[in-house]
Amino acid sequence: MAVSALTSAVCNGGAVLSLSSHILAHICATVPVCAAIVAAACGALHRLLRCACRATYGQASTEQQLVTLMHVLFAVLYSLQLIPYTYFVCVLLFSDSFFLSLLRWHEVPLAILMRHSVQYAVEAALRAAVRPNPLLLLHHACSLAIIAVAFYSTTVIIFVLKLGLILDCMATYEGLLFATLAARKLGARRRTTRALMAAGLGLYAATRVLQLVALIPLFVGSYGPLSGCGGLGMWWAMLALTSLLLLIQLYTFAICESTN
Repeated sequence: MAVSALTSAVCNGGAVLSLSSHILAHICATVPVCAAIVAAACGALHRLLRCACRATYGQASTEQQLVTLMHVLFAVLYSLQLIPYTYFVCVLLFSDSFFLSLLRWHEVPLAILMRHSVQYAVEAALRAAVRPNPLLLLHHACSLAIIAVAFYSTTVIIFVLKLGLILDCMATYEGLLFATLAARKLGARRRTTRALMAAGLGLYAATRVLQLVALIPLFVGSYGPLSGCGGLGMWWAMLALTSLLLLIQLYTFAICESTN
C-alpha cells in the first residue's frame, strides 16, 4: 500500500493546472520570506560566532569565516527542520491522495523546500567566488535543477515534486556532518569531532538506504504512467540528475569516513 501511494497520480493531467497555480502562488509568496530568513540567520550566526569563538572564528580569514558560517547555518537549520519536515513529507508521500494532501498541507514542506533552495543558491553564489568547490557546486546545481523542474513543470509535476521532496528531506539528515565540519574549524576537541562524525556518518548511511528504498519504487512505478502521457523524457532526465546526486553523496560519505 505504501509503494502504491508513493507512485500514485504521477501523471494526473486534470490536477496539473490547479496544482501548478497553487505552487506558483506559493513561490511568489515565500521566496522573499525565505531569503530574508536565510539572510537574518547568516547575520545572527556570524555575530554569535564572532563573540563566542574569538580565538578561532574571530581570527580567521574572510574565506574561512564564510565556509564555517555556511557549515553552521546548514547544521542549525537542518536540525530545526528535520522532525517537522520528515513528518509532513511522509504524510504527503504515503497518503491515499498525494494531490489532495499537497493542497492541504503544502505550506510547510514547500516552504522548507524553498528555504533549502535559497540556502543552496546563496552558498553556490558565495563559493563560486570564494574558495570554489566544483563538487559542491555540481551538487547544488543538480539539486536546484530538480527543485526548479518540480516547481515549474506541467505534465510531470507530481512525479518530480515527490522526487524533490524525498531528496531534500533526506538532506536534512546531514546536519550532524555539517556540525562536525563546523566543530573542527572552531577548534573543538578531537574526541568531540570524532564522536560527532561517527554519529553523523551512521545517520547518513542509514538515511541513504531509506532514500533508495523510496526512490527505486518511485522511478520504477512512474515509468509506465509517464510513458503514456509524454513525460518519459523528463523521467530519464530526472534519473540522470538523481544518479549523479547519489554518486556525489557516495563520494562524500567515503571522504568523511576516511577522515574519521
